[in-house]
Amino acid sequence: MNKYTEEEVVRPPNSDKMFLRFNMQPLNGVVVGESQTTKGKEEISYDNGKIILCKVWYSNGKLFNKTTYDEYEQPEGEYKQWHSNGQLWHYKFKTITKPKECLDLEEYLDFGINSSWYMNGALDTETLYYNDRSCGISNYEISKKQWYNNGQLRMHLNFNDFTSDGNGQKYRTNKWWYENGNLETEVHIAYLKYNSDGLWKSWDKNGKLEYEGSFKEGKNLGLFKKWDLNGDWNPLSSICEEFPL
Repeated sequence: MNKYTEEEVVRPPNSDKMFLRFNMQPLNGVVVGESQTTKGKEEISYDNGKIILCKVWYSNGKLFNKTTYDEYEQPEGEYKQWHSNGQLWHYKFKTITKPKECLDLEEYLDFGINSSWYMNGALDTETLYYNDRSCGISNYEISKKQWYNNGQLRMHLNFNDFTSDGNGQKYRTNKWWYENGNLETEVHIAYLKYNSDGLWKSWDKNGKLEYEGSFKEGKNLGLFKKWDLNGDWNPLSSICEEFPL
């Protein structure tokens, strides 16, 4: 594809296309410039005046990010971002599943995966999400995992996968771990449309139970149990006002 400088192209007011200045034809080529974010090279590819691909580099020549676009110039498909040492940093994949004519009405559904890595190559976070503009849901997370940089799982938040307890009640479970692999907190949340009711437990780094209690609508319900180092417990009037559900 032919390459052009930013001075050789123009987007007229109220136009959704980029044009060549010398003949005012829709741009088919690559505009090369400098990224304000990284101070490295930036290349934006156009097809019939519409953005289809954007690449940005660090000042050291390493690729910083790569974004693909659909016919409406909306990010779609793969998005990748790298650390300055060349290690993959973020990866995101988005798919639009409703007719694209709905985009003008902001009524569409898309879903994807968003992942990130530490500079040493260890996985940092992984999130499954979806957007449903037709009912006003934006960036709804289905599940989210986070790791320590040694590879140990740090957090697993589950927002959409419910398990039955055998008595007709459905619940989801969120968990947090210490860096040594011992469980730190476990929360069971009942399947309710508008409220967050359930059970909450936490342990110390050595695996001893510290707190246990129940909550309703995201706030503690009644007295929480607190265990001491000897394994004895005393009721605690309140641990906190709200819980990370």
